[in-house]
Amino acid sequence: TISLKGGENNIFYDGTEPTPINVKGRVSGESVVLFNQTYAEKTTALRATKDTMAVIDTEQETYRENGVLCMTKIPPASDFPCLYPGNNTLFVSGLAGASISYEGRRL
Repeated sequence: TISLKGGENNIFYDGTEPTPINVKGRVSGESVVLFNQTYAEKTTALRATKDTMAVIDTEQETYRENGVLCMTKIPPASDFPCLYPGNNTLFVSGLAGASISYEGRRL
């Protein structure tokens, strides 16, 4: 688990295969954005409920607030970003105290 700051976060992933991620944090704005700028994959949750605990699970392709599935807040054009081997620049907004977790995948 790695702490994330608002804005750009540089993460080096040493696996050989892409891996899904889990991002957790307290909603601090009207929307939540998770964007892998390196690979142009972006998830946006609109009408986020401030002060709830949000979880973006890119393996299950879900967005939850306080454990409740809130997929109606995700626009149809959203992707669910993964980490790819090498450098990844993740942009995060709308989450306070955010963290990312993932498992390395190798062939």
